[in-house]
Amino acid sequence: MSGGNQAAVRELAERIDQADAVVIGGGSGLSSAAGYDHYHWSPALAEALAPFRECYGFTSPLAGFYHCFSSYGEQWGYYSQYIRFLWEAPTGQPYLDLQALVADKPAFVLTTNVDRQFFRVFPEEQICAFQGDFGYCQCSQPCRDAIWENQELVKELTGRLVGVRLPEDAVPRCPDCGRVLVPWVRDDTFLEGGAWKAQVDRYHAFLRRRLIELHEKYPALGLDSLYRLLKPEFGCSRKRVHRQMRLAGISSVRRRAYKKTTHSNHSHPIAPNFLQRNFSFDRPDQAWVGDITYIPTGEGWLYLAIVKDLCTRKIVGYAFSDRIDTQLTLAALDMAYRRRKPARGLIFHSDRGVQYAARGYRERLEAYGIRQSMSRRGDPYDNAVAENFFSCLKCELVHLKHYPTRAAAQDDVFAYLEAFYNTIRPHSALGWRSPASFEAELAASAA
Repeated sequence: MSGGNQAAVRELAERIDQADAVVIGGGSGLSSAAGYDHYHWSPALAEALAPFRECYGFTSPLAGFYHCFSSYGEQWGYYSQYIRFLWEAPTGQPYLDLQALVADKPAFVLTTNVDRQFFRVFPEEQICAFQGDFGYCQCSQPCRDAIWENQELVKELTGRLVGVRLPEDAVPRCPDCGRVLVPWVRDDTFLEGGAWKAQVDRYHAFLRRRLIELHEKYPALGLDSLYRLLKPEFGCSRKRVHRQMRLAGISSVRRRAYKKTTHSNHSHPIAPNFLQRNFSFDRPDQAWVGDITYIPTGEGWLYLAIVKDLCTRKIVGYAFSDRIDTQLTLAALDMAYRRRKPARGLIFHSDRGVQYAARGYRERLEAYGIRQSMSRRGDPYDNAVAENFFSCLKCELVHLKHYPTRAAAQDDVFAYLEAFYNTIRPHSALGWRSPASFEAELAASAA
């Protein structure tokens, strides 16, 4: 395997390992890599179908499938040999490798392949072969909704071949209407009946299970957020996700919005407003915003201070305390500075609260080379980005829980910050990417 292929496989393995569920889109390239190219003559198929290739001059195995034969005996002579090969061919190594990569991860296969290789390595209930399957036959002019497995049939038929033809009395026919049978593979008479719909329903059931898992984990997320989380895994449309949400009875669980109180009646200096409601920056660590909120617990209030980057929308610093004072806001600022180590000149914006205006806070900002900016009096929109985070936190987590202790609340908020908000939650302002994904893309484009 080339170095480039090894790197691609390692990346694929890492992405599968990180995923909660995997949807596999299987096309003809996988079978070609396994040595079973149905659009060209790979060695194995060329050998198995050599008499037919020599007789008819087929340019590929599938060209023979769609060929207009002069008799049903000739047609089924080819079908029987081709289908028997597909039943008996060894499992291709790429399929075995894929099975090993997925391991016990919840997985579903959507495939256009009709050669049954996927059925060797994944359970039937995890596969939707929406172009059909050479392992089954249907009536050529479907008189009823039925397909028949053909493994034993093609063994019997190949035993009756005379050269490249079957006797006409050996041609398999529909037991109901007497018309000739054909492989259950996509063409102009393909039967999209119960068997086909059952496979599609299996895929939808897999999608609904994943939706339910996400809803139970993040009950406040609505359609757009769930769709953006599922799209990388499933490649599904927003309409499909909406339809499956309705079928599963899923809707966003959100409570009252966050409201805050700022204690700005103090004698400390007020910094100028450098931000002027400009919440868009093209690089991280150019501007941060900070704010404080409170979380009710059985032991009293737990206070949370955060520092948020205006480019990536990432929470870069935070701190908890049972007291709302300058030490709380300093702890959040110190974390942000340790993590990010920004260049001098960064803007830090907050409201006029005493925790940000105090001398100790101003001196720490100066020591870090950070310019302080403050909202105008009585204008909540000047710090809207920080307050938006608290609204999400309260609606998506805090208002859905009751915390007996401050420690329980702190653990839950920590998990929300580090394992969801920064790393998973899609943000509309970031093109429905998470802060971590958005930051990684920025770093890659700058490299």
